[in-house]
Amino acid sequence: MFDRFTDHARKTMGHARREAQRLRHDYIGDEHMLLGMLQLDGGTGLDVLRNLDVDIEALRERVEGQVTPGTTIIRPGQLPFTPRGKLVLELGYEEAVALGHNYIGTEHLLLGILREASGIAAQELRATRLRLQDVREEILELVDERSAEVATFRAIGLEDEAFPRNARTAVSEVLAEAGITRAQTGSWPHVFLVFQPGQDIERWFALGAATAVAIPLILIVEDREDPHPLLQPHARIVRIDENFKESFRRALFG
Repeated sequence: MFDRFTDHARKTMGHARREAQRLRHDYIGDEHMLLGMLQLDGGTGLDVLRNLDVDIEALRERVEGQVTPGTTIIRPGQLPFTPRGKLVLELGYEEAVALGHNYIGTEHLLLGILREASGIAAQELRATRLRLQDVREEILELVDERSAEVATFRAIGLEDEAFPRNARTAVSEVLAEAGITRAQTGSWPHVFLVFQPGQDIERWFALGAATAVAIPLILIVEDREDPHPLLQPHARIVRIDENFKESFRRALFG
C-alpha cells in the first residue's frame, strides 16, 4: 500500500510519527495522521479542507485539545499504528480504488479518517460540518482540474543511443504539443513511455511497477521487433516506422 503513496501522503505519515513523539505517544492514530496532514504546505487533502471553508489552525487546536499527552519520552523511530489508524489506511485505500485513482494521496487519507467516524480526528472534522459526500465531490473536482492542467510521463530507454533520433524528435514534439511534462522524482506519472528494454533489469522492474498500479504503458519497438510477450498484454505498442509520430500520438491519447 505505502508504495502507492504520493509525496504529500508520505510526508503526512512522517509528520504523524513526529506528532506522536511530540505528544509522547508510542503509537500512531487517526489524530496524529490528521495533525500530520495539517502540517503540510500543500496537498489535495489540505486544499479540499480550505476550499470547504475549514479553518486549518482552529482545527489543529481543537484536535490537540482533545489529545492527552503521555508522560514518557518517545525515542525517534518507527511506531505501530493503532487499530483505528490501520482502519483509516484501509478505508483510504478503498476510496482511492473507488475513485479510480492508481495512487493514495492526502485526499484519500482524509476520506479514510471521515469514514472511520469514531476517532478524535473524524469527530473534529465533522464538528466543522464537513460531509463525506461533499469532500468526495470536491476531491473529484480538484483532481479533474489538475489532471487537465498537468499530465506527466516517465521515460525509460528513450535517452539510449539505440533509440532512433527521428523517433526521439517525434516523441518530444507530440509531448510538447500536448503540454505533457516529465514527472517529478518520487511521484507516479500519468503514462510510462518505454523503448523495449532488452536485458536491463532496472527497466523490467519499472515496467512491473507500472502494470501493478495500472499506469498506461506505451511500449516503443523497432519496426521488425516483436514486443515481449509478458509486456504485450499490458502495453500500447508503437512501432518505429514511417507512421511512428501519428501512431505515437494515437497511443498517447488512446
